[in-house]
Amino acid sequence: MLRIWVNHMSPRLAFVTSLCVGAMAVPLVAQDTLVAGEPDDRFAAIAQTVPGFAGLYWEGTTLVLMLVDTTQRDAAVVAIAEDMRGRYIRRVLVRKADFDFIQLRRWKLLVPFFADSQITAVGVDEVRNCVLVGVADSAYLAPTRKRLVALGIPHKALVLQVMRFIPQ
Repeated sequence: MLRIWVNHMSPRLAFVTSLCVGAMAVPLVAQDTLVAGEPDDRFAAIAQTVPGFAGLYWEGTTLVLMLVDTTQRDAAVVAIAEDMRGRYIRRVLVRKADFDFIQLRRWKLLVPFFADSQITAVGVDEVRNCVLVGVADSAYLAPTRKRLVALGIPHKALVLQVMRFIPQ
């Protein structure tokens, strides 16, 4: 289940402005909430209590838990129990993840909307366990990937694809 923040610059500009103007003493967790929101906040909270939690998604009535450490299954089930109250869950599957949700979220927040990169969207994709970045044209795929890897986002955690910007 992919959640993408389309290129709406005002929240990102507010975030960048707050960093540049002097809110550097604010912990990263507080900064994250400026541009993240639900369900990112909830998944990040679970990842703080369940080591290696990387998200969850549905395959019909099957709940799929993404975990770096699959032995944390029981702890993850306990952590999400309140969120799942009243939902029919036929079974719970666990899939191995390479990155936990906190890592993915921080990398997502590193993605700047360069004026010349034509980035149209950015989000965490729990199913593929990656940060998904959309660019307007295939000509921007390689240069954007190079810039993002230079920011510290691992190749394996990064998926770029062409996603045309659709004005609202």
